[in-house]
Amino acid sequence: MTRTPLALPLCLALSLVALAAACAGDDAATTHGSATLGSGGPGGPGSAETTVDASATETESASASTTGATDSSSGASETEGASATTDGSTTEGSSATTDATTDATTDATTDNPSTTDAPPNTCAALAIESGYPTAVCEAGGSGICGGEGPATDECEHCCTKAITGSYWIDAGDHHPKIAKGTYSTGLAPVMGSLYGVPEAHVYHRSLVHTQDAYTGWELRLGKGSQIYSIGTSRGQLIGAQVPDGVWIDRVLMTVAVATAKNTADKPYFIHQAGTYKDPNQGVNEPYWSPMLGVQDDLANDTYRTVVWPQQAHIYAGIAWRSEVLLQQHVRDVGDGIVEITYVYSNFGDDTLDFIDLPWSGFAKAPIPNYAESGADLGWTWASIAKWTDHLVPNTMTAGWIAMVEAKDPQAFALGVVYGQGPKKSQPGQAMRYGPNGNEDLTVLEALPKPVIGPGDTYLFRYHLVFGRLSPQ
Repeated sequence: MTRTPLALPLCLALSLVALAAACAGDDAATTHGSATLGSGGPGGPGSAETTVDASATETESASASTTGATDSSSGASETEGASATTDGSTTEGSSATTDATTDATTDATTDNPSTTDAPPNTCAALAIESGYPTAVCEAGGSGICGGEGPATDECEHCCTKAITGSYWIDAGDHHPKIAKGTYSTGLAPVMGSLYGVPEAHVYHRSLVHTQDAYTGWELRLGKGSQIYSIGTSRGQLIGAQVPDGVWIDRVLMTVAVATAKNTADKPYFIHQAGTYKDPNQGVNEPYWSPMLGVQDDLANDTYRTVVWPQQAHIYAGIAWRSEVLLQQHVRDVGDGIVEITYVYSNFGDDTLDFIDLPWSGFAKAPIPNYAESGADLGWTWASIAKWTDHLVPNTMTAGWIAMVEAKDPQAFALGVVYGQGPKKSQPGQAMRYGPNGNEDLTVLEALPKPVIGPGDTYLFRYHLVFGRLSPQ
């Protein structure tokens, strides 16, 4: 087994602009103002913000991207890869997956739906109730629990003794902890159904950071470990869903493609979340990727999962297999920063060479404006007509974009730090993002161009940053 180098901004500072300057190692940047998206930490109060030069930010059309993968089985819902087209029509009346709207003057970030169900009978729920430090799910006759432990909705047996954590791969080089806000995990009330799929059927765990109306958040993990809900004081930040892809597509996850096998008739897409539902085949709910293990590491404010990510189209008579395991480590850094690490382990024979790290669908209505970093480590407001046409090479960016509530540096924003700056990026690495027609949706896919061959383990890290775009 080989391990490819980490592809992540190891020197992440709290400020997006300060981060860009630090990671790119550009000491010549002119400065003004203060840090962006928060304060404190390594790039804390007094951190430099580079002068914005709009001419330094360049984009190129989608035709310049790598040849790749188009998965349009659910209309405009998922079109990872090159040359995808979008459907500009609105596909649902609701703009979000869960109703996570809270009062912006409070610290609350959890959902408060009017109709709720009891927490599901899952292995994770049993682990919480029983005080397990690590929960392991035996399913499909795997024997991982030795046939011992109680049954749950998704597991033949749920145990804690089979594996105690030795299989977790720690990438190291973590962002230093920032002692602002409090972190907790647990089970929260779930809402009713969306397109016939009860939230109780997807819900796995809630991760919560409580601080203030700008930096607080609640992430809800699905049974495939996908982040299918982002609750904030501004409401739900996961975008509009579609009937056949509810909580399986327009979520925050990673997607892997073997381009040698992927065709229009036989799409090859391995989804972290799982497999689309297919009512024509009698499959009326998505099949979530089996979760093989979890670790609730409260000492390090980290929640780890390992899943067997599934082919997205297995009900279409396609013989493709998924022979990878995926670890996801979600860590609360503090003060609005979330660190997310993916660890792919390829135990099969296919070469995965088109990988979204991440793929996501964010709500556009609450954060409709785009701030885009440039190669000079500054940033500018970006006007984007369609996400498929807005491809930004990593060599032309400082490695981050932000979706902002208003065109005001003081406004609430959600930043995504995906790259390493112009000096450390490679040609061909890119980010594609922007609106999807008239829908309440911003699609974002980062394309760092790894190749994960048979026997390889590949690690990738990115960050979400909640806060003001540029507080004074």
